Order: sequence, then structure tokens, then C-alpha cells
Amino acid sequence: MNLVKTIFIFSCFIIYAGDVWCNVFGRQLKMDGLRFEINNFYHYQTATFNEDGETETIDADNNFYFIDSSLVAFWGLTESITLLGGGGIRYVASESSSESITNTNLEHFMLGARIQFKDLLSMMGNFEIRFKQKAYTNNFFGAGLSPSDDLVLGNDGIFYHLGLNLTKQLGESHLIQLKSAYVITPSYLSDQLDYDVQYLFQGSNFNLGFGLLGIFSLKNHPFSENPNQRPSVSRGVTKYFNGVNQQELSPYAQLGFRVGGLDVTTKASKTLSGVDTDEAFRFYVNLALDFDGVDTSVDRDSIFKEYTNSAKIIQVAPRGNFFKINQGLSTSVEKGMSVDIYQSDFFGGNVLVGSGVVFSSETDSSVVKVIKFYQKIPIKEGFIVRFK
Repeated sequence: MNLVKTIFIFSCFIIYAGDVWCNVFGRQLKMDGLRFEINNFYHYQTATFNEDGETETIDADNNFYFIDSSLVAFWGLTESITLLGGGGIRYVASESSSESITNTNLEHFMLGARIQFKDLLSMMGNFEIRFKQKAYTNNFFGAGLSPSDDLVLGNDGIFYHLGLNLTKQLGESHLIQLKSAYVITPSYLSDQLDYDVQYLFQGSNFNLGFGLLGIFSLKNHPFSENPNQRPSVSRGVTKYFNGVNQQELSPYAQLGFRVGGLDVTTKASKTLSGVDTDEAFRFYVNLALDFDGVDTSVDRDSIFKEYTNSAKIIQVAPRGNFFKINQGLSTSVEKGMSVDIYQSDFFGGNVLVGSGVVFSSETDSSVVKVIKFYQKIPIKEGFIVRFK
């Protein structure tokens, strides 16, 4: 890889960085909340998969990679509806023994919306709809007749994504998540199901995740029976573009951390199997910036000033009418003190669930008895107790 390419890739990764918030698939923006994401994706071909899913080595002189950079803005229209939109650019490079060609341009525009739901089988999630319009039009030629001195940016046309994002909390810092989408593609491609299954450890200032990214083809490509007869495009040495019934399976590892007011996430993956696509190494670097919206469940300015201290629930009785908190006599928590109970965790909730009174107090812990419920929300470990 020559110096110009190295500088281009390095500068992209330095300028752009990722997000702890977006790692919680099912979370939603608050009303009037804003979020800006810059997402970067580097794809480097190491081999190819043919139409039968068999791995094929590439010639020593062949080399293909591309870099995507996109900007997405989110706006909380209401506490349950978020609007989103943005666009992206792409740099593509293909080399062979006879040709070396690159292409850089605007790649797509995107609009969408998310509709939030809560407490579905004890999960948080949202439905997502996206409309993606590619910013270019490809020229199609007879099979094998596309010119070798040109290179497309990707698959052109309009793509519709109908998605479902789910997050299940297993413990205070442990999440199991699913991101899935039914993708309606242009008529020259097969529709597909995209999915991302992930385990995430979510700390206060970092996250660590392991997951599986995949594409499952619905096998309705117009040339499914005769893939060699499909119209061709100038795609260079890659099979990532213009594939027939394209599928893939890619495990990944992810590490995120906080830098100042930003949350940075890096992710690395490698395709294990596929159909009519590239075997590739992929690296993701992303950055996001949040501006807090209106919390419609709690008036922070007027209510929170009444509280003198707060604690976290660490254990809940089976019936839910008693629970233990992580503060006691050493922090002036005494028997008889009145408390309010809030659903307040990394999902972003701050809902007043109920009120109670300190039943007993020890040095570093106390037991609280629930007096009244305001919401039909079961009290769980990790909720916040605030002392009046």
C-alpha cells in the first residue's frame, strides 16, 4: 500500500472516532434530544467466496479495499419517536496486474425513524425504518463486457430497511442485544435479512463486546439459476458489489471508551463464510456527540433539588416490597427516612416508580420498605433511591 493510501486511511481514523450510547441497541433519544454520529468502515479483501460459498484465493497482484465515512443526525421528536437522516462518502480502490483504479464520491443519502417500545418480555427496543438512496447510477453491460478502466462505488438504487433493535439486561452491566433488518433491495439484487447478535459488558467509562454480524439472502435474485449471465458492472477485482444471493457471517470484537465528552468505539471483524462476496478484514471507528433533551418523566430542576442524597438498589426481595441499598449509617442513612425510587440506569430512564421508607440501617447498607407505587414497573437491582 503506497504512502498516499496509508495517509488517507490514517487521517480518517484520527479525525473520526464511536459511541457507548449507540452500543445500547434498544435505547431512544429523549424529546428534543440531539445526537450526531460519524461512522467509519474499512473493508480489505483477503480472498473471495464464489456462488457456492467456496473460498477462492486471489491473485498476488490483486488488491481491493474501500473506506466509508458517514454522518447521521438524530432528533427526538417525542419521547417515543426519533427521526434520523444523513449521508456518506466512499473511497474505493482496485488493483490487478493490468489495472489500478480508484473512485471517490458521495455514496448515499438516508432518512428514517425509530419508534420506541418498553418492557416487551423485559426488553427495551425500537422499530426502525430507513430509506437509503444511492447518490450515483451505475452502467450495466452484458455478462463479462464491463470496461476494466472504470470502477463503481457500489450497488446503486434505492434500499429500504425495516428493522427491530432489542436490548435485554442480564445484570447491572451485562447486556444481550439483537439488531435485525429486512432489506428491500433494487430489482437486480436479492432482498436480504441483516442481523447483529451481541453480548456487551457496559462499564461506566468503557464497554467490551463480542458479536456476530450476518447477511441472509432471501434468494430472489433474478439470475439465481444462471449467475454467470447477470449484467455486469465495473467492479474491479471485488465480489462485494453486484453479488448473486449474497450472504456472509462475520464474528467481531469491540472496545469502547470515553474521551472527554465523546464515547469512542472500535470494532474489528473477519468474514468466516459467505456467498458471492469478499472474504475480508473490516475495521470500524465511530464517534458520537449527544445533546440532552427534555425528560418528560421527571422535572429535574424542581424535584431533584429536594433530595439530599442518593443510593443504588443492590438486592430486591422476591415479592418486591423490600429491597437493600448500598448506603447506611456511614453516610447518614437512618431508619425512618423517606425515599423516592427511580428507574434510572444506562438505558436512560429516569422514571419515578414509587416511594418508601428506610426500614433498617447498618454501617454500609440499608433495607427500604416500599410504601407506594406510582408506575407498574417492577423494582430491580440498579434502580436509584433518592432521600428526601
